[in-house]
Amino acid sequence: METTKDFEHFSRVLHACGRSLLVWSGIELLCLPLLAPGGTGFVSTVANLAPSAVVRMYELWEEDEFDAARDLHYRLPLVGLLFVETNPAPAKWVPHQQGRISSAHVRPPLTTPTDAGLAKIRALLAEGGDLTQQIETQQAHQGRQIGAPE
Repeated sequence: METTKDFEHFSRVLHACGRSLLVWSGIELLCLPLLAPGGTGFVSTVANLAPSAVVRMYELWEEDEFDAARDLHYRLPLVGLLFVETNPAPAKWVPHQQGRISSAHVRPPLTTPTDAGLAKIRALLAEGGDLTQQIETQQAHQGRQIGAPE
């Protein structure tokens, strides 16, 4: 997994090791951009908040629909949500509110988001939090499941 923001380093590693080297991005805002020089994929915390949107962004890239993938990449304001307060508290609170996990509990010394943090989280969700539902609804109408073979 590559966690550098240095694209020159990333390119040199791929060049030196060959295209058979599988490299994943571990930096949220670089998940899509690191596919261009040869990245394999990415490890994404945002995928816990908007799984369908992140999967669809990757699928669009693989389908050579680069503009659509890029548009979706920029519509995911949820990256900022992850770091409103100490991660993973925001990343657990959102799926708990969505009913996808049973608890938003985090182990001490971490705490659940503060009232001020929750206000910021809600604002970011309002900005783009419906994105996952829109994609899931669209694909449900098409009879398609994420990750299911065509």
